[in-house]
Order: sequence, then structure tokens, then C-alpha cells
Amino acid sequence: MRAIIRCPSCFTYVYDDAKACHGCGERIGKRKLLRRGSWVVIALIVCAYAATRGINLHQDKQSRVRREFAAAERASVVRGFLHAWLTADEAGVDSWISTRDRACKEEMANLRDLYPTVLPATEVGDLEVLSTREQNHIQRNKGKVVHPSFYSGSEAKVKARRMTATCEPTKWVGGREPFRNFADGVAVVDRTWSLSSVDFEVEFRKDEERYTLYGRVCVDDARKVTCLTLGHVEGPEGTVPVEE
Repeated sequence: MRAIIRCPSCFTYVYDDAKACHGCGERIGKRKLLRRGSWVVIALIVCAYAATRGINLHQDKQSRVRREFAAAERASVVRGFLHAWLTADEAGVDSWISTRDRACKEEMANLRDLYPTVLPATEVGDLEVLSTREQNHIQRNKGKVVHPSFYSGSEAKVKARRMTATCEPTKWVGGREPFRNFADGVAVVDRTWSLSSVDFEVEFRKDEERYTLYGRVCVDDARKVTCLTLGHVEGPEGTVPVEE
């Protein structure tokens, strides 16, 4: 007696000695690894993955372009400011620094006076950005703005105060509302925020001699310079001493 089985592909009832299924036409005994509906599901999964991957790649590219554009814009700000500061172009410096704190302009001029033998420069050369990071700032009771030292060692605090000019930013970014705490039993109001800081080296000339200045500049969200910290100046005979 002929046995009746189901077609492995479409599950139609067929005789076991039939050469092919009369429902789907597939040969009996040769089962497909994947059914017809399975290929549709796989195709949909592949299409969904490709679409998601394409969106992610597009977003990554946009993010990378935005970061590169922001970095180039910051470097342009730093370059313009340092050119003005090194050559003692006071009008140029004024156009690049934060206008919220005018006393900062005088502080930056005083920094230049620390190197009277090599500044003002007669020519400014290439700027190289060494690194970019977020720099924390704090202002207590509307006093002087300070941030972590550019220096290290036992004389860091003294040197940092002397070699740094720090202003209030034009726009407050990444900060939090002023908060009160108590120091020695007295209430003080602290305001903290973060800005992009750029470590740099820039070449310049004083007459016929070449020099390199190392330092750090903070840039606020309005693309204004708020901080200048001097590291050191290298010349033909080594490190240039700071005026005492």
C-alpha cells in the first residue's frame, strides 16, 4: 500500500513514491534548507541592517565633520589672537578677547612684559596645536577667575598666578548655577564652568632671531579668548629667562 507523506517544502499531502509534489513542484526527498518565506525574512533583515548602518555612517561622518570644523575654527581664533598679542597689536588683542572683563586686557599685556628681550615680535610664523581638551574654571564671589594649573611642581601656584591671565567668558557654557558653600564659616558663592583649551606652540621672530612660545589658550563658545597661560619661550640659546 502506498504511504502518504507531507511535502517537506509546502506540507502538501503526497504519495511517498511521487517524484515531485503536485502542490509546489519540488522533488520529494530533497528538502530546501530554507523555505520560500525564510528568504523574504532574511532579505528584510539585510535591508534593515544596511539602512541602519548607512544612517550610522552618515551620522558619524557628520559628527566628524563638525568636530573638524570646530577644531579648525578654534585654531583660527588662537592664531589670530596670538599674532596680535605677540606683535603688541592692542586693537587686535581687544577684538579677540572676551569683552566681558576688560581688566583681562591689561593682564595679557603684563604677560608680554615678562619677556622684554624677545617681545613684541617683529614677525609671527606657524602655529601648531598640540592638544585640545576641556578646561575647568571657577569664580568665587565674583572674584578672579581661576583654573587648574598649567604647571607642576612645588612652585606651580606661584608661577601659575604670574604666568596666567584669565577672564570671564562672553558666553557661559557647560557650567552650573552658582552655589553656596562655607569656607571657615563664611558663605561663599562659587560659579564653575568648562571651556575648550588649546595647548600650542607658535614660532616668531624678534629682528633676525627665531623663537618658539609654548602655552595654552582657552576659547569660549562665542569664539573669544578668555585665558592665556604662558609655558616657556625657546630661543637659539635655549630657554629664555623670565624678567624678574
